[in-house]
Amino acid sequence: MDSIRSAEPQRTIYLSDTFGGPVDATQRLDADVELCTRLRSAPFEPFRTHIDTFGNERATDHIISLIRALVEEVDSRPYLSHEEKSAFRQMGTGVLINAAPRINGTNGHPFYVAELEHNIRVVATPLAALSPVRDTVTELYELPNTGNGLYPDGEQFRSSYTGILLNRELAKRFPLLERDPMSIPVPADTDHLGYVDRFGNLITHSE
Repeated sequence: MDSIRSAEPQRTIYLSDTFGGPVDATQRLDADVELCTRLRSAPFEPFRTHIDTFGNERATDHIISLIRALVEEVDSRPYLSHEEKSAFRQMGTGVLINAAPRINGTNGHPFYVAELEHNIRVVATPLAALSPVRDTVTELYELPNTGNGLYPDGEQFRSSYTGILLNRELAKRFPLLERDPMSIPVPADTDHLGYVDRFGNLITHSE
């Protein structure tokens, strides 16, 4: 596995419930199609995409698992050379997951920064958002909600700031607290609706 990691991921996916209001699941951007097409058909093309999860926050479980699977899939492609696979990994993949509403007028769960295998970096809140990829998290850090130098204490729109933590060099300027990856909750033992595509197909998860 390559040890070289880009300072800033060249593939960036933002998952947030702040990108829009209520939308029928069959009318919103189909994240499955968007990500599968980009990562399978144009693996060396940098991109940034924004995926609205409003009203469907549990979809992040499916999407973060899909991103990991698509990135790992590159290593199984027989038509790519070792050098090409290495170049793909070194480009880096960044994911921002935001689904932590304010509680009684104050900020909710803090944001966490996780390094995953295959040069995937995730900034997420709440911590349970990392549960689907818990087994591949190699490093975990917490950004304190107050006095962090990134956003003002009590800031309502924290996610508009925290994407900068995907940049490894810039993230060093903030007081990230190291945490044990095993503190990430084990996926709950429940069945739930994971995703609905634009054709109305349902993906369920049994954890």
